Amino acid sequence: MKLYDFHKEHVVDEGKNDLRNCIPSCNKCNSQKNTNSLNNWYNITNPNYTYERYCKIYQWIRYDHKKYIMPKRRYKSQHMNTRLKEIEQYINNFKKRSKI
Repeated sequence: MKLYDFHKEHVVDEGKNDLRNCIPSCNKCNSQKNTNSLNNWYNITNPNYTYERYCKIYQWIRYDHKKYIMPKRRYKSQHMNTRLKEIEQYINNFKKRSKI
């Protein structure tokens, strides 16, 4: 199998089309899984099953995909650090006003 022969397999068939729900799969496995859930299809009864591969899939779904996703911004075109500084200034100004 060549690297470019992989297909995008959705872990949850009708789920989102994002990194958390998508894993690489060969065409044969992608077709066999069809609309089944990952756990119903990829278990010890599947001839292609290995515990190591299952752990890699789980690791990707649960943790590793987050390495490739940018954190969401609270406000458009504004970084979190800038927003935190604004909040800190607001709190300082509020404290100054309440002392007067």
